[in-house]
Amino acid sequence: MKILVISDTHRELSNVYALIKQINDIHRIIHLGDHDSDAEELGNTIPIPIDYVAGNCDYFTQTPKDKLITIHGCKLWLTHGHMYRVKSEFDTIAEAGKKKKADIVLFGHTHRQVVKHYPSLTLLNPGSISLPRDGKAPGYAVLEIDENGKPHVTLKKIKKM
Repeated sequence: MKILVISDTHRELSNVYALIKQINDIHRIIHLGDHDSDAEELGNTIPIPIDYVAGNCDYFTQTPKDKLITIHGCKLWLTHGHMYRVKSEFDTIAEAGKKKKADIVLFGHTHRQVVKHYPSLTLLNPGSISLPRDGKAPGYAVLEIDENGKPHVTLKKIKKM
């Protein structure tokens, strides 16, 4: 299964729509917050299932702050990350992911791409697809989970559309 992982769209979806036209075999989308209304709009306008969580800029929402999903036996924990000090360290979110027995922790908030492997866990931040803070192009991730539950992560940058 091929999953497009995005975060921190902040009411700017043009890169997302252009990307969906380019990658024609996406089976699912994961949106990691800021803004959950963007995820709702995507869910209403494209025929691809979407999972999403609320971020720190999602006020007065009923959207959950985290979500645990399983795909082919691989457990994914989705959270925005702002409640786990991800701007300064990753140990807190890694420990929280281990307690949830997640195989992969997906988070946003920093607007910077990260893949960090621990012995029993992988952290994945796709960066911001709209407002990157690393001085580079907007980012996203492609997460592929094979039928045996083995994940393969690729961080990507938006090319000129």
